[in-house]
Amino acid sequence: PDDITTKIIQGLGNKVFTKNFRIEVPHTAFVEEEGTIPFKVVALMNFGDTKLYKCTGESYGKQIAVYIDKVRDIELGGTINLRPNLVDVQIYEDSQNIRLY
Repeated sequence: PDDITTKIIQGLGNKVFTKNFRIEVPHTAFVEEEGTIPFKVVALMNFGDTKLYKCTGESYGKQIAVYIDKVRDIELGGTINLRPNLVDVQIYEDSQNIRLY
C-alpha cells in the first residue's frame, strides 16, 4: 500500500544522501557539448572497427582519464568538451552491491 511505501522511502531517504555511489560510464556514453568538461585528446587506440581515444581532464580537482568511442577522427593534442549521457550510465550502490540504474 502507498502509506507503507511512503514510510519505507522516508526511512531510506536520509541514508541515500550519506552513501557513496559508483557511476560507470561506457565508452559510447560521452556526448560532445560546448561548455562542458574540457578534455585533451592524448592517444588513439585503433582496433579496426573501433577507435578509442584516451582523453585527460580535471573533474572536482582530480585528474581523470576517459576513453571515448567516436566514429569521426579527432586530432591528437586537441581539446574536446565532453559530458556523460546520463541515460547510458550505470549507477551502483557498493555497500550492498546492487545496481540502481
